[in-house]
Amino acid sequence: MTGLYLNAGYSNLTNWTFPRAKIDPGQFLIIFADGQTNLSTSAQLHTSFALSPGTGSVALSRLFAGQPQVLDYVNYSNLPPDWSYGSLPNGQSFVRVAFAAPTPGQSNSLSGPLPASFIAYNTEGSIYSQDFNSLPDPGAASVDTANPVTINGVTYSLANPFDFDGPVSATGANGGLGLTAIAGWYGLANPTASVGTRFGATDGDQTTGGQISFGLPNSSNRALGLLATSTTGHTAFGVKFINNTGITLNEINVRAIGEIWRQSDVAKTLECYYLIDPTATASMSTQATASLPGLNVSFPTIAADVGGAAVDGTNPTNQISLAVTNQAIANWPPGAALWLVWEMANPAGKAQGLAIDNFLFSASATTEAASIPPLNIQVSSAGQFVLSWASSAANYQLCAATSLVPPILWTPIPNAPFINGATNTLTIPATNAAHFFRLIAQ
Repeated sequence: MTGLYLNAGYSNLTNWTFPRAKIDPGQFLIIFADGQTNLSTSAQLHTSFALSPGTGSVALSRLFAGQPQVLDYVNYSNLPPDWSYGSLPNGQSFVRVAFAAPTPGQSNSLSGPLPASFIAYNTEGSIYSQDFNSLPDPGAASVDTANPVTINGVTYSLANPFDFDGPVSATGANGGLGLTAIAGWYGLANPTASVGTRFGATDGDQTTGGQISFGLPNSSNRALGLLATSTTGHTAFGVKFINNTGITLNEINVRAIGEIWRQSDVAKTLECYYLIDPTATASMSTQATASLPGLNVSFPTIAADVGGAAVDGTNPTNQISLAVTNQAIANWPPGAALWLVWEMANPAGKAQGLAIDNFLFSASATTEAASIPPLNIQVSSAGQFVLSWASSAANYQLCAATSLVPPILWTPIPNAPFINGATNTLTIPATNAAHFFRLIAQ
């Protein structure tokens, strides 16, 4: 392996040099990409960098004519905890897949279920947007909700809950919609309902209930909506984010457009709430950490529209603006999932059909500026860096990163600081590589 390098990403291809190591024919070499080089031995290699969870890259390179040259690489995204990602079969760089059952030290093996999708929230304050325009457009004629349902020649047999990014299955009620552009979004129906979950694509001219791709005939401008009936019982859709920022987030900003596509004399409401799942493994459900009434979708009824009537949800008169700004939420720690869910709980039939469109989301951590302990840095006479901060900041962890290019990986520094009265100090040897430091509230 002499002359080969590894790096998490492509900004510094010679970041970590392989020590004196070799791979014999047919052998597999395990490398721990954890930033803990002090743990390396001749039999167990640890890199100077750590791979980002969920979404990131790793590159294998060499020097050619004095310049870094990539020999192989892997770009992974939305990878659940304890899954792996790589070549199938081994030794080629054309087909990459996710593996539910990792096989370190052995050949890659495709087994277990496909991963449930999610949205990796990698950078504090970054904005995720969704316009739902990849939802199926049925063309000139609506397709009533059903399971299985056929839209534009594709038959969907959906699980309950179903993953919009899950693979399409024509039978067995175990598939999804196969929509990568809407990865992380899910649909759910009352599990005790005889019909289970249902999906359709209409302009509001239907009475069957379920998750609906609302839009005008022959229009790619779609919105995601619901219609609950006595057949489906309550029905819901939701989105799953996983916190990959490395810090605890406790504020969200959400904006969307609420739309009505089927008007009636019977009212409906899309009720919004959020759920924090510390394990990030729970399926979509109607459990809630707290409600978000500022994101509820409701419209006045029209007495004359008995039994329901289709309306144009793109008309501003049939739209409302939804927003929560700097909305405090329960702590959303690193690695945990945040679910935002809209539920239509009232199963009354022949009522309003409601939707959301143009969804925007961001999250941040809030702290009082006066309470943030300053982090100071000085250069010692020996050319080393001395970091110092108040020893009263016992609930803060000193962390380091080698790059500020998102997603930023802040790695805790395990070295214990020297306490001198009211000050913590830690001496860091100088290197040729850039390092960034911050104090992170625990």
